[in-house]
Amino acid sequence: MTKKIKERRNLQHAKSVDPPDEQDEKMSDLIMEYAEPMLEKGKNFEQKRRAMNLSIMFWNASFLSEDDQKDAMKKILAENRLNRDDRVTLFKVFIAMINRKFKEFSDINRVILKYKVTEAKNSGLHLSVTSKIAEGEHMNVFTSGDFMPSR
Repeated sequence: MTKKIKERRNLQHAKSVDPPDEQDEKMSDLIMEYAEPMLEKGKNFEQKRRAMNLSIMFWNASFLSEDDQKDAMKKILAENRLNRDDRVTLFKVFIAMINRKFKEFSDINRVILKYKVTEAKNSGLHLSVTSKIAEGEHMNVFTSGDFMPSR
C-alpha cells in the first residue's frame, strides 16, 4: 500500500480533520495511483494506455448507481468484444477497481471529464485530466457518451 493511501486512510479514521488542500494532490496523480494494479500488468505503452482507459472508466462508474454500473459494464464488455473467459476476468477487475475506489479513495469526489495519456520514458505514462466534483449533471458523464479520452 502506498504512502498516500495510508495517509488518506488515517485521515478518514481521524476524529477531527481539516479538509485537505486540493492543491496537495493532483487529480492525475491520484488516478495514476488508483490505476496502479492494472498498469503493473501492462508490458508496453499500448497495454498500459488501455489499462489507464479502463481504470478511468471504472473510476467514473464508481459514482453511478448500482444499476447504472451494471449498464456501464455491459457497455464496456460490448465495446471490447472479448471471449467468455476474458469477459469474466474483466468483470472481476471491474468489481475489484470499484471496491478499490470505495476503500482507498472514498474521500475523492471528482469525476473525470477528459483525459490524455501520452508515452513517457521507458514505456511509462503521463496523464493529464480534467475533472469536476461529482454531482448533479456530472454524474451521467460516463453513460452519456460525453466522456472521451483526448487524442
